[in-house]
Amino acid sequence: MIHVWKVSGEEVAAIAMDDLRDWSGTVYVRRLKEHLQRLSGIPRFRQELVMQNGVRLEDGARLHWPLDLQLVQLPYADPSEVTMRYLTHAAAMGRVEDVESLLQQRVNPDLVPIWTCTPLVQACYYGHTNVVRLLLEARANTQKTAVQNCWLANEQGVVHRLGPQPGMLFGTPMHVALSMCHFEIVDELTDELCLQRSATLGETQVP
Repeated sequence: MIHVWKVSGEEVAAIAMDDLRDWSGTVYVRRLKEHLQRLSGIPRFRQELVMQNGVRLEDGARLHWPLDLQLVQLPYADPSEVTMRYLTHAAAMGRVEDVESLLQQRVNPDLVPIWTCTPLVQACYYGHTNVVRLLLEARANTQKTAVQNCWLANEQGVVHRLGPQPGMLFGTPMHVALSMCHFEIVDELTDELCLQRSATLGETQVP
């Protein structure tokens, strides 16, 4: 078993190694973080797993035997405006690796320069499903709205104002995805909203 503890000493989870093995039988730290995200709600990008000897585990590290780990929830970084713009641009261009790299640097997916649409809205507008999945995994706000005077980057990297267009809906990422007929993204957003709803109901249930 892998036992994961909070800094306070409270146990977060006790997980069997077999529950984390991939198709090759290997257990990677990233897979453990993904499992912990489902249990704790902490995005894997903001998790730090520390061994008893103080060694911090990288996502690509392999776990070969049961052990005790401490889970540290890291705060968001304080990125420059250039970094925020780069995340927004990478989301608009569908650059999955760049978005992953920036989220690993703990950039808040909802923190954007003034008058710029969020990365999630950008990805929904241009139909980049894999980027949407990453941003949802980072707990991007699915209710943050796009306004008519926000800016979008086009496929050539040139920003333009998101103005009135036939059939264009302004509002949440769901509205944007629907108006652009990106139905695979609509499915992803629907699944995420259902998970959020289930979590809310679970928190409000009386024992």
